[in-house]
Amino acid sequence: MAADGNTRGSIAFFTTYRPPLPLDIFSCPIPTKGDELPMTDGQSYNYNGHFIPPTALKTILKSLNLASKGTFIDSDVDSGQLLGIVFVSERDNLETLHIALLFRGNTTTPVVVEPKVQVFSLAQVFGITEFHGVRMEDSGCFSSDYIFYVTTKDPAPSRRQPWTAVYKTHFITGNTERLTPPGSFPHLD
Repeated sequence: MAADGNTRGSIAFFTTYRPPLPLDIFSCPIPTKGDELPMTDGQSYNYNGHFIPPTALKTILKSLNLASKGTFIDSDVDSGQLLGIVFVSERDNLETLHIALLFRGNTTTPVVVEPKVQVFSLAQVFGITEFHGVRMEDSGCFSSDYIFYVTTKDPAPSRRQPWTAVYKTHFITGNTERLTPPGSFPHLD
């Protein structure tokens, strides 16, 4: 817990060049300095991660495409054994959103279990063709049964025009809807 009593926080950084080593996302408890917990699989450049709220994670786990990848149950999420984050990863030379599931094993026994991380693209989770082609995605956040994000999946209407737009995808159906009106673009500050 921070000195001001706040238990939440963010870490941000900016670089003007691509560093020679891959970037990755880690979590560590505030009271201890040496217990880093890898939140992704360490492949590629991974950044801008946000924890998936438990209710959203439970819904995502029930999606047909993800359900076949593991045997996770709601109690794994409730007990803290299973965590999820949404993050940007530069896999396949595209900056796209991915979901990482971190299974920490049984947290109530003294047996140390190496955490297991599984990473899925949004196409793997939702099994739809909405998430293909050249694009960049960023800023995944959750509300109700939706993930909201910014993407460049639609081509620019004309030269020198921005083409970012805010979209939402329903966790259960995979239906994707553009929220930014055509001809306009979001001002992200």
